[in-house]
Amino acid sequence: FASNVPEKLRESMRRAASRLSHAVRQDLPDVNLSLPADACFPGMPSVKRTTDDLLIYVTTDTLGPYVAGAAGPCYLRGGSLIPALGAVVLNHLADRLPVEETDALALHEMLHAMGMVLFTWKELSLADTSVSSAIEFTGARARAAYRMAGGTRGRGGVPLENDGEEGSRDAHWEYD
Repeated sequence: FASNVPEKLRESMRRAASRLSHAVRQDLPDVNLSLPADACFPGMPSVKRTTDDLLIYVTTDTLGPYVAGAAGPCYLRGGSLIPALGAVVLNHLADRLPVEETDALALHEMLHAMGMVLFTWKELSLADTSVSSAIEFTGARARAAYRMAGGTRGRGGVPLENDGEEGSRDAHWEYD
């Protein structure tokens, strides 16, 4: 954690890490990291260490007016492209949110740091522009989870957010 991360957000990130660590089923080979300062985000210290599985740096910053956080992988293992280093930047005002919201934010951003959305969902999606401009993710498990969660929009797939900003557009499910 960067020194600017409030304890409330640290605790949310720790809970997210604990929750996600139960989902990981396989040990990954250690990776020797050697990255200069600011490699993932401004203010990140240089990294010279061996990482077992995944290291995630967390900081806070002033983000856009409707941006609660941003995250992604910073260093990918050769061959598998599984992240060894990720970064999470949380809005400096996020600690004002209720705990259940900071926990959800931490989980969401940590999943991005773990490599969820290394690509845009659009690249794995079906777009039938003759019917509409909507883009839908067509993965079978995603469709089933979307319907189980009460999702009703779409033509059989999961509708993707197609009106957000760069970095969010086509990378998140559209909310009903």
